[in-house]
Amino acid sequence: MGFRRWHKITGLFMLLPLLGWCATGLVFLTKPGYEAAYEQLAVKTYALPPGLSVRTEPGWLDVRLMQTVLGTHLLVKDSNGWHQRDIATGEVRDHVSDSDAEKLLSDATAHNPQRYGGVVKVSDDIYRTSTGVDITLNWSQLLLRQQGRDSRLINKLYEIHYLRWTGNSAIDRIVGPIGLALLFLLALAGAVMSVRRR
Repeated sequence: MGFRRWHKITGLFMLLPLLGWCATGLVFLTKPGYEAAYEQLAVKTYALPPGLSVRTEPGWLDVRLMQTVLGTHLLVKDSNGWHQRDIATGEVRDHVSDSDAEKLLSDATAHNPQRYGGVVKVSDDIYRTSTGVDITLNWSQLLLRQQGRDSRLINKLYEIHYLRWTGNSAIDRIVGPIGLALLFLLALAGAVMSVRRR
């Protein structure tokens, strides 16, 4: 098979990936809507009560005190990782009620009601808002992570750009290198034809 025919067939085969790379590359360069899509949502904190003291225990590797709309939180890291403890009794508080979680999230999202709306659905530690944003609450460290329709769309564009099309990581690890190899051969065939024409 001649270089011209190889170049034509490979070019047709690579047309869809090339269009995908161009379109997604344009999005990645201009980053439309990235600020809202990847906003670093955080629990709203307040000044700690004066005179607050905590008795530490052997084995505690790190201690954090935070004041939120729910009150004072004692976050402790030990050999088993992070967890919350009751500041008065020292008992571990592994779970938060849905009503307290909603109160915490409402306070954290009050600055942008247009994006977050209100909490309408709870599934495990994920809270879906009326605007379609999923907020994940890490109660042990009082960390929040948000993902809306826009974040999911941009993440999908990254999947397209990096040839992760099937959703099967084993297959996608094969498709990616094949796509890059075909792109290299396409460029090589074009370069050879260009040199020969001269």
